[in-house]
Amino acid sequence: MVNTNLIPLATAAEYFARLQWPDNASRDDAISYLERIGASEAAYTPVYAARLLTEDRIHEQIKMLCKMARLTLYDPVAQQPTINVQDALVSTLDLAQLLTEGVVLSDSVECELSARAAAWKGTDEFERRLFDLHEEGVTRPLHLHEWFKRDNWTPRNAIPLLLGLEPEHDWFALANESGTDITIVSARWLDGSLVCLDGWRNANVFQLEIAPDPSDAVPDDMPLTSLNLLDMSVRLSQMMAIWDSGDHPPRNPPAYYLKWAHQKGYIVPWLEWARAEGIVDGMTVPAPEHVQRSTPETNNAERMTDSDWISRARELAQEIGERKWRSGQRQITARNIDGAVAAELGKDPSCHGKQGPRSASNVRSVALKGWKFFPPDGMA
Repeated sequence: MVNTNLIPLATAAEYFARLQWPDNASRDDAISYLERIGASEAAYTPVYAARLLTEDRIHEQIKMLCKMARLTLYDPVAQQPTINVQDALVSTLDLAQLLTEGVVLSDSVECELSARAAAWKGTDEFERRLFDLHEEGVTRPLHLHEWFKRDNWTPRNAIPLLLGLEPEHDWFALANESGTDITIVSARWLDGSLVCLDGWRNANVFQLEIAPDPSDAVPDDMPLTSLNLLDMSVRLSQMMAIWDSGDHPPRNPPAYYLKWAHQKGYIVPWLEWARAEGIVDGMTVPAPEHVQRSTPETNNAERMTDSDWISRARELAQEIGERKWRSGQRQITARNIDGAVAAELGKDPSCHGKQGPRSASNVRSVALKGWKFFPPDGMA
């Protein structure tokens, strides 16, 4: 009789980690877990990050159980106990019981697990800092130096570049069959900062979890996680449609695309900087100041001062927190309401930053830093 409780030893850690953190697990619970172990979601969504770090721990626990001969291994063919680890099977019932009882890991292993968690937190902090510097307008499109070393660009690379986007690093975009309706899920600016941290995480999880299986179709409803991504997707689709309507060689020098952008009424956001850096020296490049911008411009509305928008963000955070509290939610932190606050701020142009609507990450790291929610009077 086939024992249906047996699974491969090699995938047992992943199996139990997925049971603990299924796809529909609470995002707030995952964030709390990551904070508790000194980690963060880093390059993944919170639930996926919690699953991966849990898988690491269970993997080490299984190794310890095997070393102590507490876990029975089974031959993959005969399904009888064996001492051969190669291709061995384990009982999910036995392993679940052992994990529930607890497995003490050595200090060195605990240190290794803690170090990985800390490294993830470091990655998260680095990306957030770079993101905030971009929002403050103090970074420069340094990636252009490498792009202008190339003799020719393809349109697939050139059009994002004209918009100020880096088309090769953490770029993930979906398109319809004609290729004219483009949805940018993840991208970086030419200064290396992410356009949207949540979009980057979604793309990373998609590529790890779904893309390796060719039987899985690319979902056409992957959510856009910021107004910047939405705006860039619309602009890129429009520019590609105009480009495709013409008759162009498949590869062209950078100056060819700059001339095309000028003729079509676009200003390339980095062109003035590239002139000052000498990057376009020797090229016949149109002057940048006589046509409309191809990137978001928020100067039409007078922006609030830093203290004003921060105060407004904190007011919104308290209001949103109170609504959540009245609906029964009790774990209310900056991390689980930053998106709602950013969405409300995005409706008011005076609350926008230099680059447009503020992201959830910017709201959390600047306006809600140190913020605490206070339950409504009489409801604590």
